Amino acid sequence: MFKKPYYLHTIECFGPDRCMFESNFPVDKLSISYHVLYNGLKKIAGEFSRDEQHANIDVLVKHYIHDEEPASPYFERLLVR
Repeated sequence: MFKKPYYLHTIECFGPDRCMFESNFPVDKLSISYHVLYNGLKKIAGEFSRDEQHANIDVLVKHYIHDEEPASPYFERLLVR
């Protein structure tokens, strides 16, 4: 994934507790398949510890679901093993 250094730099600058992955699907389907995008993001997330991955998921839940309670246990299947 040629944009990987940009993702890693951004996460390094702001920390995983202030970042989250996103896409523009289904519009992005014109340029990349969902599986290719998802696998690329999994490879990037795989470079981080489980705690950092949990922090990333908690950011997503806090901003999209508006729940202050840590949600990582509910999204355990999303973590890269």
